[in-house]
Amino acid sequence: MRTLTWKPVAAIALVGVLALAGCSSSDESADATTTTAPSTCDAVQNLADSVATLVSTDTLSGGKDAIDAALSDVESAAQELGDVAGDALSSDVDTLTQALDALESSVSDLGSGASVSDTVSALGTDITALVQAVDGLVSSASSELSDCQISAPTTVAG
Repeated sequence: MRTLTWKPVAAIALVGVLALAGCSSSDESADATTTTAPSTCDAVQNLADSVATLVSTDTLSGGKDAIDAALSDVESAAQELGDVAGDALSSDVDTLTQALDALESSVSDLGSGASVSDTVSALGTDITALVQAVDGLVSSASSELSDCQISAPTTVAG
């Protein structure tokens, strides 16, 4: 029965991963400091990769512990990005942090007696918001940092 509750979330996650894979970079070149671009680009890529792992079928079907571990990785990647990006991507990092906080709250509701349908619905909404935040971040980084060559992850577990 528990497996059935994850199928809607996994389906939503797959849609999110496909949306993330559909990210395109802007052709516009912005004034960027090339000395910070490589580390910022790497941090954005690490974040995109950690979110793809979070929303993978393997992670979502792995239960609350697997999701908590993946959320921790996303949180670390977001913190790293915030540390290296400075003001260049601060608005996008803030949006991502808000989406991550909402998802963490929904995950904490798993098994807490909250309605399964409400929890699955909230998880789906929060996963979509997180993927959209990463999509915006990737787009902004590609636009703001002329050296950035960020790609969506080519492999996702599951």
